[in-house]
Order: sequence, then structure tokens, then C-alpha cells
Amino acid sequence: MGQWPASHAHPSAATIRKEVVSLRTAWNWARSHLGLGEEFPGRDLDYAKTQESLPFMTWEEAERRVRAGDDPDKVWECVYLRPAEIGDLLAWVKARPVSPWVYPMICFAAHTGARRSEIVRALPSDLDLAGGVVTIREKKRGKRKHTTRRVPLSPFLKGVLEDWVANRAAGKTLFCNWPSRNSASTGVGCDITLGSWTSRHGRATRVT
Repeated sequence: MGQWPASHAHPSAATIRKEVVSLRTAWNWARSHLGLGEEFPGRDLDYAKTQESLPFMTWEEAERRVRAGDDPDKVWECVYLRPAEIGDLLAWVKARPVSPWVYPMICFAAHTGARRSEIVRALPSDLDLAGGVVTIREKKRGKRKHTTRRVPLSPFLKGVLEDWVANRAAGKTLFCNWPSRNSASTGVGCDITLGSWTSRHGRATRVT
């Protein structure tokens, strides 16, 4: 077999395991419906040992770990933001020359703990400003059915979303692009890259 290209990151053991499960499912379907006789040859597969992620840490701890020699990419993936730091981040985003939907979308992440995929799928009908709650359309919790969870709106987020709803462009999703953009129905194409969704992990600190 050929070597894995040096320009590509080798897939993790967890990724390989998921792909093998998909292959086994297709294989077993072929046995049931197409007359394939052989059993799936996966009995003795040996997967590489996985590495546990670092614990969540403050910005200061991350800086100390990096100075001590830890891998910066792995360290910064585990940083969470404290309330004042979240406020600084949101103020920085608000001052940036980006699409108008970026700021309310990142505020939504910081104050609800929603994942990017959940925010992109949010619909206007999911937001109940009068009731002070938002319904989050989950993706990871249930494999056999679509699930949701309800999250209360903080006063700050409620104010941000009231302004956003009053001025947003017509579109299927809550965070649709501005009228000059072409993808108003999808709400994709962010002008800011945050790397890890750091503000989401800071939410637990903010609400306590």
C-alpha cells in the first residue's frame, strides 16, 4: 500500500473507527439484500491509541503552558473565556468591519453555548423574544431523531437579538446574510474566523 501523503494530516483513530462502522453497515446491507456471502473482515482490527484532550483552561494558564513547551494548537483549543473576556471579545467583534449578522451570531454563541452548526440552522420561529427563550436545534445528541433544547435569553442577548430581528434581511434562517449577499437562505460565509469556538465554552462561566 502507498504511504499517506505528507501534505495531509493522518486521520485520527476515532475518524477511522467511524468510517469502518459505515463500511460495516454497507457490507451487512449487501449481505442481507445482495447475497454477499463473506462476513465483514473487521474482527481483529487494531486501532491506534487515542490521546485525551487537555482540560479546559484560562487564557493565562494557556500562555504558561505554551511558554513551557506545550503544543500551542492543542492548548488554545482548550481555552475558555471568563465574563470580562467575553465582553471584550464581543466589543472587538462589534467594532470590526464585517457583515451585520456576524456580531449577533457570535453574541448568540457566547450567551447560549450553541454550536456553530446549531446557530446556522436556527430559524426565526425558534426565537421567542416575548418569552425570553430560544429553541436550539441539536445535531449531536440523538442519532435516530431530531432533538432540541430550550435556552433562556440573557438580558444582553435579548437586546442584541431585538435589534437584529428589527433589521435583518428576509430569509429562512435567523442569521441570514445581508440583502447584498447571495446566500440569504443559508446564513453561511462568516467574515471572522475564531479558530475554536472559544466563546461557547465560556458561557458556563458567564451564567454562574
